Amino acid sequence: MGRWLKPLLIAGMISLTYAFPASASLVEDRKVCDGGGAAEPQAQACSRLIASGRFKGRDLGVTYNNRGFAYLMMKDAGNALADFEKAIQFVPTLEDAWFGRGRALAARGELQRAITDFNRAMELKPGLARHYVLRGEAFASMGDNQRALTDFEQAIRMEPNNNPFAYHARGAIYRRTGNFDAAIASHDQGLRIHPVDPYAFASRAYAFSEKGDQNRALTDADEALRLNGNLAYAFLVRGLIFSRIGNASRAIADYDQSIRLSQDARAYTWRGLAHEKNGDTLRAWSDYQDALGATVGRKDEHALALRRRSLLVAEDHLRVVRAGEVGKDDPGRVVVAVGERPSEPARPISELGDDPIDAFARLGADEVRGAMDPRHGRDGDSGAPSDLVDRRVPTSPPRA
Repeated sequence: MGRWLKPLLIAGMISLTYAFPASASLVEDRKVCDGGGAAEPQAQACSRLIASGRFKGRDLGVTYNNRGFAYLMMKDAGNALADFEKAIQFVPTLEDAWFGRGRALAARGELQRAITDFNRAMELKPGLARHYVLRGEAFASMGDNQRALTDFEQAIRMEPNNNPFAYHARGAIYRRTGNFDAAIASHDQGLRIHPVDPYAFASRAYAFSEKGDQNRALTDADEALRLNGNLAYAFLVRGLIFSRIGNASRAIADYDQSIRLSQDARAYTWRGLAHEKNGDTLRAWSDYQDALGATVGRKDEHALALRRRSLLVAEDHLRVVRAGEVGKDDPGRVVVAVGERPSEPARPISELGDDPIDAFARLGADEVRGAMDPRHGRDGDSGAPSDLVDRRVPTSPPRA
């Protein structure tokens, strides 16, 4: 979320006014606090203004607001949230503060509260495309692609020639929903407005890769990294491209760089998949474990990591495959649903000499239900692979 946020943040800063004679140092701090420069000096200048005790009411609220935006650019969502709370306390009708608090809440993963704040900002100051872009990104992070797309389309209608962010956000939704040509076209439109945006090139690279055009995808990913050699997302996408063309070592190297720059769940999960392809199940398991602890990333990436980790552990310890092949005439045959290994026939846990419940308890499962439990689903109709991996989570690593 917020990949193209900095220009939107700068637009949210407000100039201060003074109702008292100001010293030269306060005047200088005011200029810096008003924004447009580096975030850390701005936050320090705003802090000095607050500590001076010379500001009251609206001016004090605006100072907190501007420092809040500086904290956001410093990726300090906690302090930003506290400052926007103060700003709203002093100036309840300050649209920028509601917008900023929504952004801080979104950064902390409190997406529904963020949407509520974006709605309030819209009420206070209608007609701003940035509200729709940020609310759309919150919807997208919640998995509500249709409402996200509606917001991005509205932002584009409001600023068709001056808002590349909306085009790229729309492109991401199109890619996510499988409309790769529309995704590429939307990124093309955004790049016509701002042709040197590294994140846009990385996003278009992802769309090309999903479409199956790995050559053009690699060209775009390389361009993104030429423009910004420290862009974690570009390393992530290029790693995916290398993985898809069969270069696992290059893929892992790029995922390493992405993780160094941003501990995104996708980077851990995708690196884990690359390690799996190399037959390194211990490193893969470790990456899936790290993905589950990552604070950056969508919920579906955590779900994928959870699934892969569960399959690694279950396949290593039990060597069993899909459920659904249990004979109805033999209720004692209980097959664990752990994944697809078509080269190996389904095997009941009973053949391994273990009680089904005890076997999974040793793996660290929270509970055993469905087709895995002889007390439930004896006919093999209940308990799907997702039933195991989403609810019962083995937590011990596979054996070396």
